[in-house]
Amino acid sequence: MRASLGTNDVPSTITKEEATVSIETFGCSANHADSELLRHHAAAAGYRLVDGTGEVVILNTCTVKGPTQTAIEKRIQLLENEGKKVVVAGCLSQASPENPLFRGKSLLGPDTVDQVSEALSATLNSSPIQITKRSKSPLPLLPPSKNSDANSPFILSVSQGCLSSCSFCMTKLARGNLRSHTVRHLRDVTRTAIEMGHKEVYLTSQDTSAYGFDIGVTLVDLLAALIEIKGEFKIRIGMANPQHFKLFLKELWPLFQSDKLYRFLHVPLQSGSNTVLDHMRREHSAEDYLSIVGEGRSLYPDLTIATDIICGYPTETGEDHQLTLAALRRSMPDAVNISRFWPRPKTRAERLPELPGSLVKGRSKEVTELFRRLSRARNRSWLGWQGSVFITEEANARTPRCVGRNYSYKQVLLPKGTVARKGETVAGKIVDYGNFDLRSE
Repeated sequence: MRASLGTNDVPSTITKEEATVSIETFGCSANHADSELLRHHAAAAGYRLVDGTGEVVILNTCTVKGPTQTAIEKRIQLLENEGKKVVVAGCLSQASPENPLFRGKSLLGPDTVDQVSEALSATLNSSPIQITKRSKSPLPLLPPSKNSDANSPFILSVSQGCLSSCSFCMTKLARGNLRSHTVRHLRDVTRTAIEMGHKEVYLTSQDTSAYGFDIGVTLVDLLAALIEIKGEFKIRIGMANPQHFKLFLKELWPLFQSDKLYRFLHVPLQSGSNTVLDHMRREHSAEDYLSIVGEGRSLYPDLTIATDIICGYPTETGEDHQLTLAALRRSMPDAVNISRFWPRPKTRAERLPELPGSLVKGRSKEVTELFRRLSRARNRSWLGWQGSVFITEEANARTPRCVGRNYSYKQVLLPKGTVARKGETVAGKIVDYGNFDLRSE
């Protein structure tokens, strides 16, 4: 869709040459990848990008959770009160363009970030436009810019959209159906990133396990091609749903023998109750999740598992909650992203009566406490391990220790006083652990 949105309440007194532009990103790593595209296309059109708050602020938005939307809306109001001009980009502008706070602002969808120069021009001329037309294929990716930090991960957005229609999720409204990049395109962009010095590649999408289903390939084909790229680097597989993962596991497991692939999987459970999963319109069972984790850990006991849990889905009973706790105890994930159910506009679950907030809060607390115990137990098994640690954060006044990752993507804290630069690899020996980290001497 492309349309005029009326007059912005903030008068235009800035020319393109005078304007400074900043980008603020909310949400997942795919959004961060989109922000790099926004940055590239704005700079290519001659706009001056700044790290602080510019006269024009592009907000790259997220639809996943209610609190995130609230934070975005508060940020819009604050920027307007400061006299800033705002361009709203990303998932929220695509899924909810009718939001009253978007009135008088240019809107860009995830598929139209390459048209950011038009949105900026219209905004400066006080003639905001909406450019949210869906494309049949994902926008071509770009290699990192010459000014990018080669010691930070290169985020590789392998596809747009998904094959699912979960009852609680707005992302399908924002990102649409699955559209995958070709293996060749992703390989070429990644090779350039590695040649520019990047040492980590994060694969991201709305569901990496669905990658390629629309073009006749799978995630295994992509990983095999990326592993063949020359250089020293690590690949992290992003969130992958069980129903697709299980279709190519036999071909996937051998790839973890490569030292270029982090022994890490992010496989969402959401609920240990198949009844709730059915109500959520999830396409996997609790048994699918447990089978993947069990099979992976039997082959690689050091495999790091991250998962997601939604507490308090409207139809969740006390028994359903107990099934979730049981599934977590059985799978012993290293990381759990815990969310309370938030009704999202235009979703099926929005129409369901919510559970009492105090009940949901209690269940969330119980899951959190269990996760901490399980994570600590997993971390205990790393005592005595010695090996390479890739530095991801340098020591500073706020964090007096260097922070890194080992080959299983476990977070490692180096001793105070360790001098190491981001992107370097140092030797470590685990002598202690916490709920969420390993500690090296």
